[in-house]
Amino acid sequence: MHDVPLRFLKILGLPLFVGAVSAVTLAAQTATPTQTPWPIPCAMTAQWGGLGAGDGQLHDPREFAIIGSTLYVDDMQNNRIERFTLDGTYILPHLTAGGTLFHPFGLSADPSGMLFVSENGSTACRILKLDPSTDQAAATVASGEVRYAGLGLDTDGDLYVALGDPQTVATCMEKYREVTPNHWSLVGSYGNWSSANDVLPTAGGATIYLADTGESLVTRLLESPPGSDHYVFDRNVLIPGQGGPGSNATVYPHQMVLDGNGFFYLTDLTNRFQVYDPGWNFRYSCDSPVVGTFGLALDGSGNVYEGIDQWVVRIQAGVMPPPWTLPAPTATPTQVPCGGKPQSAYLYPNPLRAGVGHLGIVLCKAGVVKVVFYNALGDLAGKADYAGVGGDNRFDFDFTAFAPGIYYYLVEVDGIRQSPGKFAVTR
Repeated sequence: MHDVPLRFLKILGLPLFVGAVSAVTLAAQTATPTQTPWPIPCAMTAQWGGLGAGDGQLHDPREFAIIGSTLYVDDMQNNRIERFTLDGTYILPHLTAGGTLFHPFGLSADPSGMLFVSENGSTACRILKLDPSTDQAAATVASGEVRYAGLGLDTDGDLYVALGDPQTVATCMEKYREVTPNHWSLVGSYGNWSSANDVLPTAGGATIYLADTGESLVTRLLESPPGSDHYVFDRNVLIPGQGGPGSNATVYPHQMVLDGNGFFYLTDLTNRFQVYDPGWNFRYSCDSPVVGTFGLALDGSGNVYEGIDQWVVRIQAGVMPPPWTLPAPTATPTQVPCGGKPQSAYLYPNPLRAGVGHLGIVLCKAGVVKVVFYNALGDLAGKADYAGVGGDNRFDFDFTAFAPGIYYYLVEVDGIRQSPGKFAVTR
């Protein structure tokens, strides 16, 4: 192992503990976040790093994963995964999947200690199951002309991947399942809007949180009915977009983490990570003067590890109390309409072959559902009206006359128009 600086920050929970860090340990500095209901001092406690391609250096770190006492980091532009102890000591060798890894982006670990890594290059990309002890791929989960982004595993072992290139795909998440040891099958493709940087499944995959970079917000997919592998896009936005530093909003969200108490941590490109309680009340923002934050991880002691953009060499770390020790929020939580039922439409399968497709929607009450389809040029491609009932609905539409390509649909329920959806037709 080598004592090499690394461009990370280590943010320690209370009480503050600075162990025998093999990197540079700095005196605490404070910076008060602005526009937060609960200002939290964020102070640098340890910094190790530097931009480059040498051992322990990084060029565009993306996502993090922790296995035991080892921190794994996607070193995207250097085409490798770096390994460090939780105190900052660099561990050789770095991981390259036998020299084949190209632009690693998403990173997740399963309980057996295997890594799942996605590639986000400009050519054919892969999702690999990687054995850190041998640096060999135990399986190729998927491959194709797709820029895969963040990864997440649920408690059943199913793998979810965000798709970060809306120019080449009409969906923003895929789900894979291991059908036999080290052989995986695509369960489904979901969503048809913008692009996603990360996915975060809850236990059993009942709820999937999505960091939507195109719209700069965090939203979710709900499995409906439970156990069906069929997901409804919940239009009730959990974290809105286009917020400034310190505000209760996000700008280009990246990696998401849930702690053992149900608190939600999120990095975005406005130099911070944010924390929300289980009721999605904003608790605080840990801001720093660096430009852009990406990777995020929590260890078993509640310590936070955060990565920064490759153009930054100066890091501000922070010390904060556990979020559950803070005062209860005084703001009124956002109310979920329709008694908690999502009222959102989804088209499936997506992509679909010319033929009959299905429009699913959950309605709070009976109403008239109108849907209009447009091609990529904005020309009308088709329309239909349906009589919906309260609860789950499925309406069929014949797409036989649709030429292959990208399309959009607008759904209106009793005069209220929803956000447009996107889908692809193939042959």
